[in-house]
Amino acid sequence: CVHLNKRKFKCNEENCGKKFTTKGQLIVHKVIHSGEKLFICEFKNCNKSFKQTANLWRHKQRFHLNIRKFKCTSSDCDKTFSQKYELINHTKRIHLNDKPFKCIEYNCHKSYAVKDGCVHLNKKKFKCNEENCGKKFKRMSYAIVHKRIHSGEKLFVCNFNDCNKTFSDSSSLWNHKRRIHTNIRKYKCLSNDCDKCFITKNLLTDHMNAKHLNINPFKCHVNNCHKSYHSKRGLNRHIKSKH
Repeated sequence: CVHLNKRKFKCNEENCGKKFTTKGQLIVHKVIHSGEKLFICEFKNCNKSFKQTANLWRHKQRFHLNIRKFKCTSSDCDKTFSQKYELINHTKRIHLNDKPFKCIEYNCHKSYAVKDGCVHLNKKKFKCNEENCGKKFKRMSYAIVHKRIHSGEKLFVCNFNDCNKTFSDSSSLWNHKRRIHTNIRKYKCLSNDCDKCFITKNLLTDHMNAKHLNINPFKCHVNNCHKSYHSKRGLNRHIKSKH
């Protein structure tokens, strides 16, 4: 019944206003705005944290338990997936060629199997209103985390051996733990004659660009400079020092 199922619990965050049928749903939703990640993975040397228990369980399935219970039913395909939505997207994209997301932008009209495939459907509508910033984000939660750069607020504390270093977001804390405390290097160089391993995928990409592929994909567009670098960090250092 639509009357018994009224959404009377409203989020009072700015530019949100979402409504929920229970107070518990509202409390879970508010974590998106706070950026707080209360649910921590207890697997050895992981400690990754999540906003919801469902996200924690999906993480365990994909990275630790390797549970892939959703199998493709196509006769000539033996792929399996940890999540049902991954199987659905795979079936639509590979076997059915189903592209339900149609772009309505002028002179575009392309169709996609998933919403994230189109730059127009995936617009960044949440804008930072800080002076001289104006960055835009796909989700409000991303914008909230970004604003901590301006406020200097650092809510996430490293509790590893009395370190107590603080960070503005959980991903920075996670990268700090891997780099400084656990030294987990699971990203191995793809070149056959190189045995280097890296803590993050981005560091592996930078290494491949610089040492093996010899490409500089990050180009400076400030004042017609056009210098290029193999990593985004190199480009940012250049912009800070030269421009």
